[in-house]
Amino acid sequence: MGFGLPIIPREITVHLGAPRANARRVTVPFIDYIKNVMCIKNRMKFA
Repeated sequence: MGFGLPIIPREITVHLGAPRANARRVTVPFIDYIKNVMCIKNRMKFA
C-alpha cells in the first residue's frame, strides 16, 4: 500500500508558549512557519 502525495496545509495554528503554558494561539501561513523554523534551526547549528 503506497502513501500517495503528502498533504501540505495552507495555514497552521501555533501555540506561542511552553507546552502547558496558558499562551496565545495564532494561525500563520504554513510556508512562513516552515521558513521561520528553518531559520532558527540554521542559527542553532552555527551557535
